[in-house]
This record gives sequence, structure tokens and C-alpha cells, in this order.
Amino acid sequence: MPKPSDFAKFTFVGISTEQNTANLIPCLHLMPAGGRYTALDTKGAREGGWGAGVASVLTSRGWRCDAMPFDGTSVNSLRDVLATIPGPVCWLLGGGQKVHTLALWEQFHEAGPGDAAAYTDPASGETTLYWFEEKDGDRLAEELRRTEVKLEADEVLRAFGRQLVSSRPPPLPVIAEVDRFCTDGDYRRKWFRLGGEQDERLALAASVTSISSLFELLGDPPARGRLRQVLGDDLEKWLARPGQIGPPDPRAMASHVLKELARAEQWRTAFNVLPNAPIATPFGEFTLLSAYFEALVAHACTAWSASSAMKVAAINAQFGKTGSAVWDAECDVLMLTGAGTLVSLDAKTFDVKEKDLAARLYTIQQASGHLAQFIPVLPYFPADFEHDLPSSELRGLPFQLDRNRRRFLVLSDSPANFWLTREKHVITRHATQVPGSVRCQTLQDYFLHS
Repeated sequence: MPKPSDFAKFTFVGISTEQNTANLIPCLHLMPAGGRYTALDTKGAREGGWGAGVASVLTSRGWRCDAMPFDGTSVNSLRDVLATIPGPVCWLLGGGQKVHTLALWEQFHEAGPGDAAAYTDPASGETTLYWFEEKDGDRLAEELRRTEVKLEADEVLRAFGRQLVSSRPPPLPVIAEVDRFCTDGDYRRKWFRLGGEQDERLALAASVTSISSLFELLGDPPARGRLRQVLGDDLEKWLARPGQIGPPDPRAMASHVLKELARAEQWRTAFNVLPNAPIATPFGEFTLLSAYFEALVAHACTAWSASSAMKVAAINAQFGKTGSAVWDAECDVLMLTGAGTLVSLDAKTFDVKEKDLAARLYTIQQASGHLAQFIPVLPYFPADFEHDLPSSELRGLPFQLDRNRRRFLVLSDSPANFWLTREKHVITRHATQVPGSVRCQTLQDYFLHS
């Protein structure tokens, strides 16, 4: 037969899989709306509820969806089930285990001209379509095409049984402020001189006088994030204290946080330290580098993604299980690739713990599959080193992340990538790669090549 084109006549058939976009993406690539989809649900798929998310997204786009339970383990037993599905069929080859893929391929081969098969490679962003031509002994033909789907972030989350609990839309970007921070050294160093962890504690302590006021602070996502960052070590030590069994008592933990913040107040009194004066920007007023840099990254991403296949889906996004108002993951900037994969970008202005990175990567992959990414973004300007800025922790962060094989991006004074070497305490910037150097990919370059 000629190359399939009218997929409204086809039933799409796939094995329900934990990586739900393996079936969802080729369906929407070939038939954006109004198709027919049959899921083959193994016991593991039914127990994990893997098929429900895909069906929910497809149904909302006018697809008719049904599921066929399958508990066998052999190729032949699966083929017996597949043979009952009326054609023409487009067999989706991305889900299930190898034995399942083999059975689907065998059924496609046996059906011959009239059926089709499709496989989407999420890593390369390409979809291969297969069919048999009715000549030369039913010769197998194939076509490789760029995967193009128009998905929303909430649809990707829904496919994995997740939802946005709260978020903000992308801002109307003020790129002039981003350019100023990157190119005006005096202005940038004013932000870096706002201070580090102790100043964070002072700013938080100023608004906390009781457990009730602490709980009010915990209801503010940016403030909650800063609390977790600046009190991380103290909280971890307290949570790991001897004799702790089960989850901690919320009021006991709140009491501990108050004591730690009280230490900041005592430090303020002893050294007569005043809170930072707010700095006015086009984004609003900020007293902390961390909050300002989060806003800066959001504006930069929104501006530079305009000409990229990757788009900003939400800012300060929090998500959790479908149907629940409780969130269990968050990110500063939630991105969506053209292949339907989520990327979480997080602005970092001081030390990052490896277990925190691992936990954040795990949660974003729970929300959109194992190809999802969590990428820290750092303000990194080697020219400021001669001014003894920024902190030693931030200076060493690229080396720490590279040592742990963690991808990261930098906002710097040039869109060009650069490399770093460190000899004792001296860090040197290089325009090209040298032996033993660490690559710093800029945020601009990331969007240029996405």
C-alpha cells in the first residue's frame, strides 16, 4: 500500500507503560485529535494505573479509548490477544518490555499491507513510521520524521497521574534587566554583596515571632523555599537525631525552626546588623540575591525561549498527585520540550547538596518520565573573583556538580560557553576546552540548541 496518511481509519494499539509518553506522543504526532486508541494493560500496568493518564489526555482531545487486560508472558499468548483487534491498526512500539515489542512487530508483519507501526525516540525527538508496500514481495518501507506535538505541561503531568497544584504564568520578559545584571559589573556586585546565609536568616527571622507566624510564612512558597535552603543543615541534623521514629511532629519541628531563627536575631543584636535595604528593579523590590535571581532566570528563560522549540510552561510551579491539593515537588521554571518532556530549571545562588539534587530529579521524573531533567542555573562571573565575589561555595559549585555528573547552566557576561580549571584555590576561565576542564554551558546557548 502507499504510505499511510489518513490515520482516522486506524486503531492505535500500544502496551501501557510507566513511561506514558511512549504511546501518547506518537498518537498525537500522527493524529492530533479524534483518533481511536486501545491499550493493552498488563497486570503491572493495571496495578500502577499507567493507562489512565494517557486515556485522560486522549479523551480530552476527542479520542475514543478502551483497554484490554493481558496477563500472559509469552509472545504467542500476546499475539492471540492482538489478533482479535480489527484493522487497520497502527502498532505503537515504544511501550512494554522487549517481548511485548516483539509480539507487536510480529503481528504487524503478519498483517502485512494495510497496517502501520510507529516508534518515537524521545531522546532524538524523531518518530519512525513503518508500513509494507504492495510490491517487491511486500517490502518494508519506513520514514523518519521530526516529532511534532502540541502538548501543554498539564497534559504531560496528567499522563503520569500528576497535576499542577499552584503556579504562575510566564512573565512578560524584561530582558533589559537581564542584560544589565550580566554586563554591568558594579550593579551585579551590589547584588552579590547583599550577603549569604546569615543575611537570609536575618531576613526570615524579622518576620517570625511565634509558631503561628512561622506557619503563615510556610504558606508563602518563596519564603518556604528560602527557609529550606538556609536552615537545611540544622533541619537535617534535627530530623536525624537519635531516637526519631516515624515522621516528625510538625509543632516540634516548627519550634526547632524558631530556635534557629532566634539565633539570627541574637546575632543581629550582638553585632548591630540592620536588614538589607530593598533594591528596586523592573520585577519589584528585593532584599535577597536568591529571590532576585529566581525572577531574573524566569525573565531570561521566557525571553530566550521565544525562538526555541522549548517553551516556558509555568513559574514557581508546584505539582502533586492528580486529585490532591497537596504538592510534593516544585521548581522555579517549568519548561516543556517539543517532544513532550518536562525540564525543571532552578536558580541557585549558593551551595547545593547532592541529595537535594537527586531528590529534585526524582520528583520531576515521577511527574513526566525518566527523560525529564532537573537543571540548576548559576550566576557565574569569573570577572568578579578579583573583587572577592561571589562566595567560595558558589565559585566551587561547577566543580562539585561536574564531579557528581550533574548537568548545570550558567548565566554569565557572554552567551558563549566557557571552561574552568582550578589549581588549588585559583579558578581560571578558558574560551576553549583544555585537559581537565569543566564545561559551563550558558543559559542562552541552551535555548539556542534546544
